[in-house]
Amino acid sequence: MKIKYPVNYSGYVPILRSVLLLPKTGIISISQLGIYICFIMQTSFDPRHRHYKAILRSDEQLANEFGVNKTTIYRARKALIKVGLLMVKADVTYVPNYYLFELDKVKKVTKLPIEKLHELFANPHKDFSELQQDRPQKTDQNSTVSSNVDTSFTDDDREWINKNLKEDTKEEYVNT
Repeated sequence: MKIKYPVNYSGYVPILRSVLLLPKTGIISISQLGIYICFIMQTSFDPRHRHYKAILRSDEQLANEFGVNKTTIYRARKALIKVGLLMVKADVTYVPNYYLFELDKVKKVTKLPIEKLHELFANPHKDFSELQQDRPQKTDQNSTVSSNVDTSFTDDDREWINKNLKEDTKEEYVNT
């Protein structure tokens, strides 16, 4: 019996802007990029889960949820498998480079030169440990530029938060 997992709308996934290199360089189309991002959003993100990095929703389930034909999702999945952005093991589809969508890893890879980022998306099976070895050395900081960044909220930020966040979470953000 196959377990059905509901489509997940909670949480977030950081997305590097360099993901746009996939359609720019012709690896996938812009519409396939949209479906790829939907797949990423539905990937099991918990490393303790036995299907970590797996897309647990069926093509039919995703098609129904997003109002497209099942064959649209199926064809996109097959195309993404063909270029290596997705892979199948034991009838389960996985995202081999899921680390590119995990916050702690994104913070590290975002500092890489654009060529390296393109390589990471073009070669999704590259291991993250290899990536860390490839990281450029930190350059000396210019003494005229402060390394301290002001992360406090402006009055406009606080106003937006007060208007748009639920009461129970508002305090957490306004006072940081």
